[in-house]
Amino acid sequence: MALEDSLALLDYPFERSHWRTIARAFDKPLLYVVTPQFEQQAINLKRNRPQTQIEVFKKAGHALFADEPQRFNALIEKFAARLP
Repeated sequence: MALEDSLALLDYPFERSHWRTIARAFDKPLLYVVTPQFEQQAINLKRNRPQTQIEVFKKAGHALFADEPQRFNALIEKFAARLP
């Protein structure tokens, strides 16, 4: 990816509160999987939307599905199996 393209990704058109509002109003099952960097964000989401399932991958880096593929896949399969 060219440097200009990478920098363009930083020019994000939405405030963080935009996504907070959407996540809290979402009326479907929600699985929020994060690294420790975003653990507090996950806890806050769970507090404001108790039906949210959160999972923190403490040993994973940015690519959870690549760093802990068996755990990630099992989590997704279990979550999907509970969907209506």
